[in-house]
Parts: sequence; structure tokens; C-alpha cells
Amino acid sequence: MNRKPVMVAVIVLILASCALAGYVSLPTPMVTAQTAQPTVAPTKQLTSPTPSVTTDTNINEIGEDEEATREPREIISLGAVHGYVISGTTGETVPAGMEVKLVGVDGQSIMVSETSTTDEFGEFVFEGLEIVPGRIFIVVVNYKDVDYFSETTPLAGDETFIELPVTIFEKTSEASQVRVDQMHLLFEFTTEGMVEVTELWLMINVGDHTVISSEDQEVLWVLLPENYSNLRFNDMFVENRYRMSDYGFAVHGALRPTDNTDWVFSYSLPYDGQINFSQLLTYPVDAVVILIPEGGPNVAGDGLEDQGILKQMV
Repeated sequence: MNRKPVMVAVIVLILASCALAGYVSLPTPMVTAQTAQPTVAPTKQLTSPTPSVTTDTNINEIGEDEEATREPREIISLGAVHGYVISGTTGETVPAGMEVKLVGVDGQSIMVSETSTTDEFGEFVFEGLEIVPGRIFIVVVNYKDVDYFSETTPLAGDETFIELPVTIFEKTSEASQVRVDQMHLLFEFTTEGMVEVTELWLMINVGDHTVISSEDQEVLWVLLPENYSNLRFNDMFVENRYRMSDYGFAVHGALRPTDNTDWVFSYSLPYDGQINFSQLLTYPVDAVVILIPEGGPNVAGDGLEDQGILKQMV
């Protein structure tokens, strides 16, 4: 593991009666990266939106039996999807011949799957699309083994033409552009002699390259406190997504500049009425939120601000 940590967060818990939801604004991080603003240069005056779809979407292909029993949807008219592919790294449109896939989704079922290629201006178009109420469309481009997505948009009402541009990025194994937008720490004291810790990291990539591990080096790491045990993850991709080490784990996969990715994991620590919680952080952290059950222990630490009791919505 060649990643150099940039700061340390230290939280001290002392058993006493109180309730606290703390919010910490950490010092200015040591690593700074700026997002490059791509210059759009298609043949038409178009605006490139920020993609908002991740590869974790669970969509099922429709089967023959389901197709036979599905109630027919009303088809109002035909429409078209137009767009272009632009590099968020260079700001230029891509050359001709890049494969582009259009997917139309009803609920969790794929109803449309078509493929086209970009022209000499980096543009593409899909025509003759059935306009069905509730159906949304998304464009997918695979570039250097990483999927990139447009916004998800319906063809609805009188609108028969929508723009779905896609921004792609070059890859890097340098993680200096990675930040933790918010880090949530939840402490639960439900087991005698132990404290259960759940961490939620809201990850962002502020650079102009997709951060991804190379064949011989993992670059996205989480270091855990000493004496942790019973590490567990809150997703179904544990086997392929995480690689364990003696100090924590690596997250395998791509972190795109357009992503807002959650890392959620839990573990146990020994607890005898007081705990010195110290965790080495591998990325700059903009804010830390600490959640303690009402009536739980006091929390002491540099820069903490008591935000009072968090009321749960029923």
C-alpha cells in the first residue's frame, strides 16, 4: 500500500449521560485538485449535463414469459434521442466511430436497447423511438473499460426530441483528486464490552480523470482503527469490490469525476466505558458527523460542535 495519509482524525469517547450529534469542519486539506471545465464544441449549441447514474443500477432484461403477460402500454407517437460524446479531460469531442448504446427502461425492465456510433463531430442520434408514459432513456458509452452515462430523461407529452450528451474521461491511478465530502460515524453500544461502529463516506472526485486501480496497485484505500473486528459491508458486491489487508481494505473499481459514491461499512471495537478512537484518513475530509445514541457517552475532541438531538422521521 503506497498511499500516503494526509491527516488524522482523533475522537475521544468518555462514558457519561448525554446525547450528541457532532459536526466537525476539519482544517484545509493538504491536497488540492481543481476540476477542469471542458469546452463543448459540437456542431450544435448544446449543454453537457452532469451524469447522475452509477453502474450499480439493477435492471432486469425482460423475458419471453413476462413479455407475453405484460399489459400493453399506450404508444402516443415516435421520438428521437440526440447527443454527443465529449472528453471531460481534454474538452474535445470524440472522433467518429465510438460505440454508443441507448437504453429505454420501464420500471426495472429494459424495453429498448439500441446501438449506434458517433459521427465525425462526435454526435449520435436514435430515431423512431416509441414514446411510452413512464419510460426513461439513458445513453451509455464504454470508454477504456469504464462505463459513462448520460442523464436519465423521459420522452413525455408533446416532447418528441431530447438531448442526452455523455462526458467521458481519461484514466489515472493517482488518487490526489479524491476527497471525502462527508464522513459519518455512528457509534452503537448494544453489546456488552463492545462498540459497533458504522462509517459512511461520501466520496467525490474533483479532478478531470477517472481514478481506477491499475493491474498491480490498488489506489482507493480505507484504513481502520487498531483492534477492529467483524468487518462487514452494506452492499452485495463484497467479493468483487473489496480487497482486505491487515490495516483495512481497498475499494476496487472506478471513481469518475461525475460520481457521488457512498462507501458504507461497519466493524466492532473493544469498549470498557471509555475508548480513544483514532483513525488514519487517506484522503482530505471536508466534514465529519458523529452520531451517538441519546443517553449514550460524552464525546470530546478538537473542533467538535454539538448539534443537539437528531429527531428521527417516522
